[in-house]
Amino acid sequence: MIERVVVRSEHRLARAGGENPTAGELLRLEEGLEIGKRARRIFPDGVLVSGPNISHMSKTTTRLMEDAAVQMVFEATFHIGGCTAKTDILRRQGNGWHLIEVKSDTGDKPELVDDLTYTAMVSVKSSPPS
Repeated sequence: MIERVVVRSEHRLARAGGENPTAGELLRLEEGLEIGKRARRIFPDGVLVSGPNISHMSKTTTRLMEDAAVQMVFEATFHIGGCTAKTDILRRQGNGWHLIEVKSDTGDKPELVDDLTYTAMVSVKSSPPS
């Protein structure tokens, strides 16, 4: 199941040509980080994935998903075939996982739907079997 919770909008700052982010992008990033902390307070039983690189975070995500005691994962990281995605929240649901994306926007803008679709596709293709 996929759900979108309206709390945070995270803007990734990967820019072509190595340009520095604008002041507006930096502000949105700071706001996104703060709202992410708030979302974790709403779901206090989750485990936050962090680490030095995508490979480490992806392996940590797999380990957490395989641990039946883990019911919720924040920033679950998936990587397959050059594609990387991070989910805002994964919540264990029966034998599977419920993907929750957290956004500040209340509308279904095409770029938000595209982001959610990409995240779901990468997470499904790279997830360990349930």
